[in-house]
Amino acid sequence: MLEELYKIFKECFPTTLISKEEFEKKLDFNDSEIIKEYDENNNLIGYSIIRENCISLMCVKPEFQKKGHGTKLLMESEKKIKNAGFKEILLGYKSDSTSLYMGVPILNNQNHAFFTKHQYDSDFTSYDVNIPNDVPLEISNTDETSPYTTINTLEYPKVKILFMQLLEYTDKKMYDRYFLEEKMNYIFCRKNNKLAGLCAYKIAEGTNIIIIMDLVAYPNFDLNSKRIMLSEIKKVQKTYNLGDICIRNVSNPILYQQEFQGNIRQKYWRGSKSC
Repeated sequence: MLEELYKIFKECFPTTLISKEEFEKKLDFNDSEIIKEYDENNNLIGYSIIRENCISLMCVKPEFQKKGHGTKLLMESEKKIKNAGFKEILLGYKSDSTSLYMGVPILNNQNHAFFTKHQYDSDFTSYDVNIPNDVPLEISNTDETSPYTTINTLEYPKVKILFMQLLEYTDKKMYDRYFLEEKMNYIFCRKNNKLAGLCAYKIAEGTNIIIIMDLVAYPNFDLNSKRIMLSEIKKVQKTYNLGDICIRNVSNPILYQQEFQGNIRQKYWRGSKSC
């Protein structure tokens, strides 16, 4: 069943970078309810996944969209949540435990319009931003950048243990998110020997695309530290002959569009409505 669910998901959202293993882990089917939709030949054509009072994912095969199947799935999902006694229905909840990413994936404005038509108010929107591999990200050493230093755990793996200890002290939430991620690499940036930024990244399975899971500056408006960490990512990209860079869960894509020639790869949307 997992194979079929994942296949339909990839048909619906081909630009979303997620392996079958990550898909299964993120949604945790043992702790979710799946509502399925079949065609007249009893072939699975769509489904929704509910956890608690949250619809964390809904997919209908592209060739069966705009034929009422999505509405039927949504109505059945909402009915299940209402019958469970909840007073509010969430669409892509604000928690790693109930959603695939930071919300439900939205491929285009039609998807957004579908949920809006069914009275879901937008709570939050985030984006995956793509930076093409031919965009120059290297920066030269200037008076502005000279106070900064970086360490990349890909080149210095022993540093990872020390850095996770530092992260636990500095940002416990981020530490909890990445502590068990074996394939994750980290770049951390210092300014005058104080933590100035963090970049958590990995290579998308089955591709040569670099996924940046977090690109964080301390304080957030310190654009120099983001530039410097992206410059380090560019070195990794060149060394290992990798492809585009995808920065995940960006709340302000305009910054990356203006500063780094980025373009929106995927949109995620959170919504809610009263029962």
